[in-house]
Amino acid sequence: MYEHIAWTPCLAHTVNLMLKDIARRPEHGVMIKQCKRISNWLHNHGQLNTMMRDAIGGELVKWNATRFGTNYMFLESIYRKRDRFMQWMASTEFQHSKWANTEDGRFTHASFASMEWWDALKYIIDTVQPIYKFLRFADQDKKPNICEVVMAYQTMKQELRSFFGTNVSTLKEYIEVVDERLGDVFIGTYVGPAAVLNPRYAYTMDPTQQMFRGLKDTFQRMTDLQSAVQALQEFDVFRQKVGEYSSEMAMRMAMDPKTSPTSWWMMFGSSTPKLQYLAMRLVSQFVRARGVRFTGIHCTYK
Repeated sequence: MYEHIAWTPCLAHTVNLMLKDIARRPEHGVMIKQCKRISNWLHNHGQLNTMMRDAIGGELVKWNATRFGTNYMFLESIYRKRDRFMQWMASTEFQHSKWANTEDGRFTHASFASMEWWDALKYIIDTVQPIYKFLRFADQDKKPNICEVVMAYQTMKQELRSFFGTNVSTLKEYIEVVDERLGDVFIGTYVGPAAVLNPRYAYTMDPTQQMFRGLKDTFQRMTDLQSAVQALQEFDVFRQKVGEYSSEMAMRMAMDPKTSPTSWWMMFGSSTPKLQYLAMRLVSQFVRARGVRFTGIHCTYK
């Protein structure tokens, strides 16, 4: 009955599952298990927890069994306090405490005293930074716009390539995880077509043939055949930057983050009315489930 409606999964939830898949990698699993052990020990004893908070100047982000974005925040919160943890482990206060000679105390001391351990932790955190930035984009207070997803995705992939450099095999494994999860977001949805109509994307990147085909199918789905044909004909004017689309003002405002894609089409799309109407319907859509937050310490429903 509503053939024009395309279901799009929550992007934040999809990226959260992506981090879950990456957490299964052996090097991630070992470090996560060690940090969970240390965190549990530090939080299961009231006096020890108080001593830790005094020593490091605050609390750690709590581990969460289902929010994998939060769990990498947990690892990062440990790393940020590295120097204070090392000083505390070497302090007379800790060395003379009843906790120092327990099995978990010796394990924690050995870990925090090892630069190799800290380097391994930093590597784990760094490998997911591009993906975690993508999660922050998906889970921002201003709901992420559907037409911005492809650009954020391409930025994430470029940052992964820069990080792994010549380590092509590991890069490939990460990209496979990313692409497998994002398949549900890109395939059969309006994400690709909306990106083609994002003015910022149009002035900086070249859409793929698959995205062009998706735009054609989307127009057919959203409107009648005659209007779809007219919109596709007008799309050539937009793609080739003819008329008002070639103006300096159009280009500058397309690149200005203060100008929303919907506002841009309202100001510069009047020469292509059918395209303008469909573009404004597409680029104004969002890709996050309403009121659901994933990156905070707790998942909240508004």
